[in-house]
Amino acid sequence: MTPAKPVIDSISEDTVYDKSEAAEPLKVTATVSDAGTLSYQWYFTESQDGTPEKIDGETSETLYPGQGQTGYYQVKVTNNDANGKSDTAVSVKSDLIKIEFGDYVARIGNKAYETLNEAVENANSGDTVYLIKDADLQQNITINKNLVLEGKGNTLKRTEASKNSAMITLSGAKVKIHQMTLDGGAVWTGNVNDILNRGTSNSGIAANGAIVRIMGGELELLDGTSLQNNVNQKDYAEAGGAVCVEDGSTLKLNGGKIVNNHTSKYGGAVIAFHSASVVLTNGQVAGNSAGTSGAAFCMDHSSTITMKASEGETEGAVIENNRTPGSGGAIWLANGKAELQGGTIRNNYAVSDGSAVFMSGSGTVNLGSTYVISNRSAIRVTNGTLNLTGTIRMNDMISLKSGKMLNIKTSSYGTETSKIPVWIEGYTSAGAKFANADTKEQAQAATEVLYISNGTLPVYSVGTELFYGNPTNIQITKNLPEEHTIMTGKELILTVEAEISPAEAGNLVYTWYQAQDKEGNGAVVIAENQGAQGNILKLGDCSEGECYFYCEISVDNGKADPVRTNVTKVIVEKFVPAKKAIEKFTAIK
Repeated sequence: MTPAKPVIDSISEDTVYDKSEAAEPLKVTATVSDAGTLSYQWYFTESQDGTPEKIDGETSETLYPGQGQTGYYQVKVTNNDANGKSDTAVSVKSDLIKIEFGDYVARIGNKAYETLNEAVENANSGDTVYLIKDADLQQNITINKNLVLEGKGNTLKRTEASKNSAMITLSGAKVKIHQMTLDGGAVWTGNVNDILNRGTSNSGIAANGAIVRIMGGELELLDGTSLQNNVNQKDYAEAGGAVCVEDGSTLKLNGGKIVNNHTSKYGGAVIAFHSASVVLTNGQVAGNSAGTSGAAFCMDHSSTITMKASEGETEGAVIENNRTPGSGGAIWLANGKAELQGGTIRNNYAVSDGSAVFMSGSGTVNLGSTYVISNRSAIRVTNGTLNLTGTIRMNDMISLKSGKMLNIKTSSYGTETSKIPVWIEGYTSAGAKFANADTKEQAQAATEVLYISNGTLPVYSVGTELFYGNPTNIQITKNLPEEHTIMTGKELILTVEAEISPAEAGNLVYTWYQAQDKEGNGAVVIAENQGAQGNILKLGDCSEGECYFYCEISVDNGKADPVRTNVTKVIVEKFVPAKKAIEKFTAIK
């Protein structure tokens, strides 16, 4: 009986490799419709027209092509019958498989390209483009389709030929970069700066563009990706040492790093314009410098920056060791928003002010669980709104421009926060208000943490407001009685006495209330008095029954919490004339 003919179900395709690459194994799968046993034999020929020669010992479903050897491979699949009679065996041969080795830089699937630019041009949206080996960038790249750039640990480096604009420009594309280094070609020399941990002189390439420019779309930097060693001489429109994020675009840092870049003006690592967005989840931004402001991030117009830790991460992204002679060591913010809810900002230095954050415009900083530690100076509020939210983890200074208020929206402070210094521009020995809280409890908690660094006056709270200065104290020296009885038709007179210290702090204000019960519920104001007789309440012609009264004493300067007297129970009894009372007593006898 003749065995069934084998069917080759799948086999490896033609593939092109760079000569530095190890080829993937060739694989074949085959089936047979009877109970026969399949065997395999691989063949090789150097030319398509040549006769394939048997490769000794290669008799399995898998073959590893010879390293660097271009040629054609073929496999013969044989079905021996169930009785093992080889003379009745039936075989089938595959088509030739071309394995080519050459000088290539990039690859998509089994197709290799001489440049990364060529690979990008030939890619379809959704493809993964591989950087096969280290390469020099001779021509700047524009990407207008969604791609993944997989570096496999290799480096793409700027050359003199590609120095006049961004190395890569995204035009309406979403691009992820993984395990790839993009190097701007700067070579740092000279004395090592103690903040940047590198030299500040460049003996390499000085470019006229960032490493990546995002003109609509999204760039996500993943594990093993580094944007590094770029010097950008552009002033503004194409500024940013590593990344320029334009209107409506997004940059995500999710495991990569942006290190050792410089811009002549703004955004040593990143500059963002208009409604651009930057999201930092994991990774590092370090060793970047800017000639004017925003050593790491310059967030201009209404652009936003968010720091948050990914699930399971304790540290999140780190912004550290960035430096500028101007303002904004880690973040310079204009009119947008900074959501600092994870990660760490540490050891940054802005010589002018705001080593952690410099608030220049009308923007908002919501400082939550981001660690803000060991910066040369910390958060400078010249304009805009600074809110403390979540669990505060900082011990760096908050610097308030004269008249600016700090907003407290939390009573939670991490163990890293022992004390937070607050520097007040226009500090005065008379004291002043400098913060608002949402609740009295938040205000009180803040007094335990905040202190004024450029003065000796203490911090205290009045309701939901925080002040620095000598607090005003109110002490009740004569309280209302627990109970007071009068006859109907008589005038009710209640008197309370109090003292204020210091005596010159202001005038006492007495606000009188009538309540529904002894606990003071349902109280309504019935009189507000100030001055020599303000401590006396007079109510005439009282009717029979029970009433409840108390007095709240405050200071007209608003710098002390009001104090409340006892709630006094006033019993108004019906008046009985003496003659009728005697007659009534006699009748009882």
